[in-house]
Amino acid sequence: MRLIGLADDFSHWLLSEDNKPESIRNHMFHFKEFCSFTEACGVAPQNLRVDVARDYLVWLTDRPNRHTGKPLSSATRLKHYGTLRLLSNFLMERKLLAASLLEGIKRPSRKKTVIQGFSVAQLQAIIDAIRNVRSAPEYKDRMSLLVYTLASTGLRISEALNLRGHDMDHNKRIMIVLGKGNKEREVPLSRDLSMLVLQYTRKYDIDREEFIFASRYGRPLQHSSVRDALRKAGKSLGTHLDIDQMRVSPHTLRHTFARLWVIKGGNTIALSRIMGHSSTQMTSEYVRLWGVDLNTSYDLCDPCGDISVPKFD
Repeated sequence: MRLIGLADDFSHWLLSEDNKPESIRNHMFHFKEFCSFTEACGVAPQNLRVDVARDYLVWLTDRPNRHTGKPLSSATRLKHYGTLRLLSNFLMERKLLAASLLEGIKRPSRKKTVIQGFSVAQLQAIIDAIRNVRSAPEYKDRMSLLVYTLASTGLRISEALNLRGHDMDHNKRIMIVLGKGNKEREVPLSRDLSMLVLQYTRKYDIDREEFIFASRYGRPLQHSSVRDALRKAGKSLGTHLDIDQMRVSPHTLRHTFARLWVIKGGNTIALSRIMGHSSTQMTSEYVRLWGVDLNTSYDLCDPCGDISVPKFD
């Protein structure tokens, strides 16, 4: 028996454990990579042990990211670890494994990264650039509307891609979003965004029951296709506005919403509710980062502001 032969059963088990479709796709991607690793090492399913999982996690530290060529981030390796944990539970439930593959293996720590948010000029450049990733008019309109929606609402990419026409009340300028933990929340619509969505859905005859950001098959766009489009848009801009120093991704657009909200003096309680934070920790971090401009504050309180600057002979 090959481990890959359990792919369908594992996918069904993940569904029974209330994992969302996008999560299942990600776990199955990691599962298949683990299968390839074990086959390359000549390890049969019945011989899976902790040392195999440990070797795999070490191997991941050397495997380059297929898009950037850089080492895998700690966040990505943590996701692989999560898949191994679920796979262990599945195999133990099927009596194919006596103990967890991760027994005694320390959970990879997530590197604390600097939270980035685009400036207004950078955001405008990205919205313009993403229209040039492909030539099809509908693609141009869909992707530019999606980027504008993410930056205008602070939605997670999964939340935006699952929006249907009936989720938006254009009279009240409110949309109902299904967030983490299947929790619904209300998110305000700006007048401009409401107008753009109405124009887009009318232009492409999108019914209220249909997904707004759908593929040609009527299903929500894949997260990966959106990330790839943003990556290409960012790459096309090169060093313009220092965008090459930024991570051009859906989540950076979410941070951008928070950044611009805080800079403009928006209410932090409202921000937390709009973004669907389960606690105020993340909102407080946004305020810590962007609530005070240090240079502006210093200029206002410069201790030597009233002192004559020394003159050199």
